[in-house]
Amino acid sequence: MRFLTLILVLPFSWYSVFSQKIPLSEFNLANSTSPAFVLIEESPTEVYVPENLKALTIHALNNFGANLSIELNPYYYLDTKNEGRTFFRYLGLEQDGKKYKQNPFSGIRSATTFSFAYADKEFEGFGGEKRNITSLGARTKILRFYRVKEVKTYYNKVSKILTNIIYPNAIKLELLNAKGNTQKQTEIKDKFFNSEEGSKMLKELELFRNPIKPFFQLDGAIGYSAVIQEEGTIPGTLNRFGTWLTSEVSIKLNKNGQNTKSNRYFNTLFVTRYIEDEFNLDSETLFYRDFGGKIEFEFEKFSFSYEYIKRNGSVESERSVGNIKFLINKDVSLTGGFGKDFSSDQNLITLFGIDWGLNFGQN
Repeated sequence: MRFLTLILVLPFSWYSVFSQKIPLSEFNLANSTSPAFVLIEESPTEVYVPENLKALTIHALNNFGANLSIELNPYYYLDTKNEGRTFFRYLGLEQDGKKYKQNPFSGIRSATTFSFAYADKEFEGFGGEKRNITSLGARTKILRFYRVKEVKTYYNKVSKILTNIIYPNAIKLELLNAKGNTQKQTEIKDKFFNSEEGSKMLKELELFRNPIKPFFQLDGAIGYSAVIQEEGTIPGTLNRFGTWLTSEVSIKLNKNGQNTKSNRYFNTLFVTRYIEDEFNLDSETLFYRDFGGKIEFEFEKFSFSYEYIKRNGSVESERSVGNIKFLINKDVSLTGGFGKDFSSDQNLITLFGIDWGLNFGQN
């Protein structure tokens, strides 16, 4: 209820509330894996361009305890007291008089993440034995372009919702009597929003939690991983390095004022990747060049997609996987991948993951 406490009762105009006081951490989690997981090919999806709006995201796969990744977004810890950290500024739109101009490179600052992963994974190069793998990764949003008109339409729709939320007189009186007692006021608000009337108001805010997507964005990522044992890193050629670019074009499906509670999109993604692979018992280093793509439909809390990646180089292989994602709430989502992974023709995968975004009180 911290979000509602902030935007519904503080004495700001609706413009000030929406443009400057929106906690970015209140948006839906939109990050289903990390570069550290992608590099070691331990992820339901390997083609993605997320809008990571959480300070810290935890990704866990299948047996959860053995396969774990942590991704940190430093933006949430930088200059947190700055009043200029607005919703529009995060999107890279800066006001110029009554108009907005776009900074396509703003994601380098606000959407750069660092990740660490640990996995207990079976590799063909080690005779089918499971090995402990650690991995480091980083990614940044190199470019992103919004349709400014769509962003302003979204802004106006949410602003209208906020201005129409008015406390009943009885609640106003209780809040007035509890003036100066923050804990008491919070209890009053929580009780109200758990009521039937308050719940209806909360539903109206679901649109707010699903922000507008850029019509084009380009991500860059890099990763390094190593095979380890209890006594430390195994000597020899047992490392992996990779770097890749992923682009996404998003087409909004609910146009012309359709009355939906969240935005729906059709996304087309393309990936190109270079990998140096030493995850084998031979001294030879393998080189891969991966090219592929993905099509995805986003429908409110569900998304469905299919991705295909062709691997060329020292080894010829391919990955053909269908994905499904379900958003449980704004901080937790479930992901699944079903299909054929790289390596042998019979290598079928079924990966389930849970993604959990943490805010630690950051805006």
